[in-house]
Amino acid sequence: MDWRLTWQALRHTDPFVLAVIFVGMILNVMVSALKWKILLNFHGIKYKLFVLFRYYLIGSFFNNFLPSTIGGDGYRLYKTLPNPVSKTGAVAALVVERLTGLLALIFIAYFCAIVSCYQSGNEIAGFVAFWGTWGVVACFCFFLIVQFVPISIKQRMQGALPEKFGDTLGFLADYKGKIGKIIQVISLSFFFQILLFVLYYTLIVEVTGRYISFFNVSVAVSLSTLISLIPISINGIGLLDGSFIYVLKSFHVGYEQAVIVMILMRLLGYFQSLIGGVLYFFERIGISSCGDTIR
Repeated sequence: MDWRLTWQALRHTDPFVLAVIFVGMILNVMVSALKWKILLNFHGIKYKLFVLFRYYLIGSFFNNFLPSTIGGDGYRLYKTLPNPVSKTGAVAALVVERLTGLLALIFIAYFCAIVSCYQSGNEIAGFVAFWGTWGVVACFCFFLIVQFVPISIKQRMQGALPEKFGDTLGFLADYKGKIGKIIQVISLSFFFQILLFVLYYTLIVEVTGRYISFFNVSVAVSLSTLISLIPISINGIGLLDGSFIYVLKSFHVGYEQAVIVMILMRLLGYFQSLIGGVLYFFERIGISSCGDTIR
């Protein structure tokens, strides 16, 4: 690294912009907590929004010590599993909450990769667009196969599943006839991902001081986020950072500038998780647990 260029990039960053980005990150946690609350309600499990928001922040604190970037989900499940309504419903809500976010990320990444490839001819964007197209074709074929499989065969296949897995699938019936709430969940998932891209884009423009395509930034963020889910490092350290810097550099962003962007986003993420650490401390000494009652 050229530390002189790194220092220049850091000096160019306005602390007010960092504060706005941090507020945006907290807002995204609230969005995720709201989506989680809606999904729990599908199964008759009711928690206050602020309680779930607190669980989410504490979960982000535990991410710093667990594999991948979703290790903190174990804490969230630990807190909601003892509910008096349904343990399986708590698991299903958590899985669907993560799955909808992942699908929204993949969908946006695919769309942005197509536009980015058209605009810049970038090889990585072309790679994502190519395999994304094959993924769409595979999903479409799977959907057709499922539609035309006789009901008798479907029943045999469901009967062959392990009992616990079959019970979990049975909870999918809770989502039938609730199209309005499902649209809410999907909309929140897309809002979360788009806001995440905007936060990264704002910081990149601030650090570099020049224009860069929003679609290029979206490809870098989405691809590195997906790679960070591989559970071989604590909190995705190395996977998220290295892949993000590598992809961003392929879009002609300076190496030093890309490193500064990643370092600043990591530091803001650690400040966010520190809030969760403080909340967990108060929970352990019995101060913040009084508001956990289910409504």
